[in-house]
Amino acid sequence: MFEVRNCRFSHGEVLPLLCRTPHQTPAALPLIYTVLRRRHRAVSTLRRDAQIFKWFYQWAYHEIGCDFDELATSGRLNLVIDKLEHFGFWLRTGRVTTKIAGRIGNTRSDDGADWLHPASFNGYLQTVQLFLTWAAERYLTDVSATSLDERVLALKDRIRSNFDALYLGGISVAEVKGLDDQDLHALLLMLHPSASDNPFRRNARVRNWLIFRLFAEAGPRRGELLKLKTTDLVEDGEKFYVTLRRMPDDPSETRAIPPAQKTLPRTVGISEALFLDLEKYIQMERRPIRDGKRTRLPHQFLFTSERGTPLSLSALNSVFSVMRGAAFKHTDTQLHPHLLRNTFCNSYLDWRVERTKVELERATDELRYLCGWQLNSKMPQRYAAKWIASQANQQNQARVNAAWDDANDTEPAK
Repeated sequence: MFEVRNCRFSHGEVLPLLCRTPHQTPAALPLIYTVLRRRHRAVSTLRRDAQIFKWFYQWAYHEIGCDFDELATSGRLNLVIDKLEHFGFWLRTGRVTTKIAGRIGNTRSDDGADWLHPASFNGYLQTVQLFLTWAAERYLTDVSATSLDERVLALKDRIRSNFDALYLGGISVAEVKGLDDQDLHALLLMLHPSASDNPFRRNARVRNWLIFRLFAEAGPRRGELLKLKTTDLVEDGEKFYVTLRRMPDDPSETRAIPPAQKTLPRTVGISEALFLDLEKYIQMERRPIRDGKRTRLPHQFLFTSERGTPLSLSALNSVFSVMRGAAFKHTDTQLHPHLLRNTFCNSYLDWRVERTKVELERATDELRYLCGWQLNSKMPQRYAAKWIASQANQQNQARVNAAWDDANDTEPAK
């Protein structure tokens, strides 16, 4: 009945739309809302919004028996607002109605508990709340101006109140993770193209090895790495850099789901060894061989598939999935691109504070730039807090060990 489709414009912009099947006509309100209020967001965010709207429209149709566009434009939003508690329960417990099953993953865990994480649930609710509030402001126009203002305010207050009752509390602070130096070193050794235990086909080994090294040395996000072009490698005398740009509407972008870029543009220093290996990859590995010759590619994206197309999000995720099975099969380590970004942040703070003796505040400011965070971002403080906790634990262990040693030295002789 509903599905999310990507609309691609000639200038490169991709706009995910909620469409009705089988005729693929866009749902009017999500389209208008996205264009007016959300179009500046990353494509991945817009696609997430569209997926949430899909669930909301499915629920409204089967719960109330009417298309939400018709309900809103006819001034019958009360029918939806009165049943928001039902929507919350349906959303949290698997999005299952009598006739449809809109699911991602398992509907319930082994112990019978709700499978949807509270943070995800609250995020979905917030998206729907903003959309409903916008619809109330826009479509309650059937009365005089004075009474209209009063009705809109009253309806917005009801929406806020009903959603406040649904949000889940008690969400723990996100844990800052990362690999230790030993695990990272072992991972890169296994990824070396000549390693006997490398789990990849030979024509993909160099590319995958460079991807992991770039994550470890520069700490980009997944979307930033996939957006890199051959021209983003910079040599300045004896210094080497990779430039991470923001290109939301790139005409050369052909991937069905364009990689997202949510951080600020920046230039990050990398090692000479990585720079030279990337240059060699561009010359010898990036373009596939056809009829004995290297093909010409219609794009400049750095990392490509075996066919020469820009490497996709799903292909990159698959690389990490294979590597997780090869390197961390018997552990609970969940290897994914962002784990290597976490590793980069932890490693940088350790180096700057421990090895170069820079103040922690200065080191976190530098990390803010290297990771592309806004000036008011709290993320550097998370990594600083982890470093402080590690140092505190080390000192406390030294303290208690010294106390036991002193106690043993003063123990009465028998």
